[in-house]
Amino acid sequence: MLRRLPLILAALTTTAALLACEGAMSPQEAEVATTEPVSTKDRLAGLPATDLVNPTEDAVMQYVVSAVPNVTDEQIRGIYDLYTAFRADQAKTVARMARMRASLGRAGEGGQAPPPRRGQQQRLDQMETDFLAAGRLLLTPEQYPAWDECAVAVDLSPPESAAVARPGAIVVGAAAPPFTLNALGGGEVSLAAMAGKPVIVEFGSYTCPIFRGNAAEMRALATKYADKAHFVLVYGYEAHTNDGWQVNANQRDGILYNQPTTLPERVAIAKEAVSKLSIASTVAIDGLDNAVTDGWEGHPNVGVIIGADGKVVSTMGIVDPVEIDKYLSSL
Repeated sequence: MLRRLPLILAALTTTAALLACEGAMSPQEAEVATTEPVSTKDRLAGLPATDLVNPTEDAVMQYVVSAVPNVTDEQIRGIYDLYTAFRADQAKTVARMARMRASLGRAGEGGQAPPPRRGQQQRLDQMETDFLAAGRLLLTPEQYPAWDECAVAVDLSPPESAAVARPGAIVVGAAAPPFTLNALGGGEVSLAAMAGKPVIVEFGSYTCPIFRGNAAEMRALATKYADKAHFVLVYGYEAHTNDGWQVNANQRDGILYNQPTTLPERVAIAKEAVSKLSIASTVAIDGLDNAVTDGWEGHPNVGVIIGADGKVVSTMGIVDPVEIDKYLSSL
């Protein structure tokens, strides 16, 4: 990808100029957008899957559709082409690194492979930087802030390390793993006790701008379907903190916290989120070990739809209110 980047950037500069002249949406596109909401997965369904990327399930592509304002189908396709090339080159580099480490390990003491060289990691970091820079050229100035948040909002690490971080416990069609957590207002939240109705599980934290952006729509859905489904917010670790990854949106909104080190600290921030965002979902507080969040492959703002039979219907890398509404309205 690095060798092809000058040609890609030149082509994308032309595309960006055309987008700026023609506007973000045609009148026909605007009319469709205002008449019938389309779910994130439906907008991604027309993109071809590759060995490394399934667009409807990929968190990066879900982020592009749900978080970048007024993103057009042409922009989505352009970013997807860049993204699949980035992932392919990234995988090849990781494979070469693994072969090199294995070879060096056999020649080293005790047969232990050495850690990645600094230059190898720099190459992977540069690939990520190049992808983000090239994708930005497809967008308009109003879309830049959301795109610039992409590096910290989603996981762009190589597939090998991503697989280690999240082992894959949630499988569509399989039974959802049980959990019992303390409820924010007292008592317990048990998934087993909710059997017989669909359950919408959302993982979130106050310091996640996407979570805050979805709060009003999720509140409306929880109210609309109060008699038909359970809505549960699993409140886990803070997404962006002063002592970790901080983002411009939090600085702008004055939502500045350190990562809680005690359960009362986590509870206090969760209460602030419920108050400020008028959250209508049942709030379950994950432990400081984040056992449920990690076991469910959760992070702010992952969502899972569970059927009345307790089986997973759908997973969302980023909660999609349109998909949830579509599912519940069909029952």
